[in-house]
Amino acid sequence: MPQNTDPYHNPLLNTASMLEQSLRERLGSPDPELVAKNMDADQVLNDSAASPYSDMSKQGASIWDERAALGLEELRQNLIHLFREASSDERLSRRIEALIRQAEGLEECVGLEHDKFDVLRNMSGLEIGGRLENAEKVIANTTEHYHMFPITEMKADVKGGVPCLNIVILGEKDGSGFEITGSVMAPSDFDGNEAVDYVYSQRGGLMTVKAKSAGTWSDVSDRFQIQCSMRRYKFSASQTNEHYAFLGEKIISEGKDALLKVLKTKEENLRFGKCRVFSRDVSLIRRIKELVRVN
Repeated sequence: MPQNTDPYHNPLLNTASMLEQSLRERLGSPDPELVAKNMDADQVLNDSAASPYSDMSKQGASIWDERAALGLEELRQNLIHLFREASSDERLSRRIEALIRQAEGLEECVGLEHDKFDVLRNMSGLEIGGRLENAEKVIANTTEHYHMFPITEMKADVKGGVPCLNIVILGEKDGSGFEITGSVMAPSDFDGNEAVDYVYSQRGGLMTVKAKSAGTWSDVSDRFQIQCSMRRYKFSASQTNEHYAFLGEKIISEGKDALLKVLKTKEENLRFGKCRVFSRDVSLIRRIKELVRVN
């Protein structure tokens, strides 16, 4: 069988059988007792006057009961949502509209009332923007407003089809260092008015998501999947007259050469440890701390 080369062709949207298949998967097999009752009722029907649709209206509603109506309406709403997403694609939106009309016809056959699908009210010339647009706004909010500890890394990507933020925070408490690695996954998307917050405790602290509204930050963490882990670093005594910057292992191991290049200094002016960099030049240490943080 020749392969369809139409770039807009989608077998899921190109056949009305998807409606029947979807309903069968949702509803399962009809109740045998209801089927038997309807078989008895068939004996008194005038088959010659009955159309396929009238047969469905007389038999289908009884066999599938109210689950059919619920399944049809859910299917119709999903198609409408799909139409809104594809409304800028004229060819694809026409195919989805045809399926919506078919779903409405089936609903009418089983006696389900609904508002007719309005094409114009479900179309828009406004673009939603990039998939990570709102996530980037959250990064901007966080790096602008969070100042309790240095953020050394914060970036956005897509995981499982939804935006996700990854954040690394470095800090020092009681003569030792800690590194917080966190991720925040949105249910579908960020609103763009949120920021990631972190407060320290000996047990690991707490990472939350807060949204700015009416001049205050309100906790909205229950809307997101938040993961947070802490790694601790024990500091050995530094040499006399030495200053240091705590950078964590990753920056030391992967960013040493880049750091020397940006600072335009020689390696002998710095001493690199496992997670810290040392120098007798306090101005160099200050510059390093400013370079590695993003907030």
